[in-house]
Amino acid sequence: AAAKEEIGFIDDLSRRLGTNLRGARDDFSKFAVSASIAGVSTATTRDIFDSVAMSMSVLGKGAEDQKLAFLALEQMMSKGTVSSEELRRQLGERLPGAVNLMAKALNVSTAELQKLLKAGAISSADALPKFAIELRKQFGPAFASATKRAGYNIGTFSVEIEKFLETVAQSGFMQEAAKQFMMLTDALRAPEALSAAEKLGRGLGDLMRIGGEAALSLAENVDK
Repeated sequence: AAAKEEIGFIDDLSRRLGTNLRGARDDFSKFAVSASIAGVSTATTRDIFDSVAMSMSVLGKGAEDQKLAFLALEQMMSKGTVSSEELRRQLGERLPGAVNLMAKALNVSTAELQKLLKAGAISSADALPKFAIELRKQFGPAFASATKRAGYNIGTFSVEIEKFLETVAQSGFMQEAAKQFMMLTDALRAPEALSAAEKLGRGLGDLMRIGGEAALSLAENVDK
């Protein structure tokens, strides 16, 4: 039930934000595990993920940038602390303003933030929920405008195509396809099939030989 609910959350998020469906599912599953180990609630974990995904959507970032941004968040949660490496170099390169927004979230200056980062004194479980709030304040108002961009609408269209194909596959098509391929595999393994293949091969070989001889004869006599 929990897994189904998790998929539902990501599917709704992808439809709303135009985020790559498969990528979002993979990113969230990894982040959720790290957040759970860190003691972060499911609701807070989803809020952090949603805030970052929304910000990336507003910025027009693609699937690869989103993947790397969430990798940085996953590493922060796994380590238990926010480091300069993940915040500045990994997340900051994909999400402009991340450092300043983190400082604002923690109510410190950027200089003070740097000292805290060096000391390993920033708890990711405490900082990331506050960071998510600042992201919403910064990028939330621009989301309505972002939905009018071509890239956003291509993204939402792609999500619906993927969901459509997924529904087709889960409605019996893939099960029947698997069954038929198993039957075909067994049939091809049978001695009768191998014998027929040998006869077919000899027949095709004879056809190639006859065709080659005819072409050669034609070429030799074309000017005569």
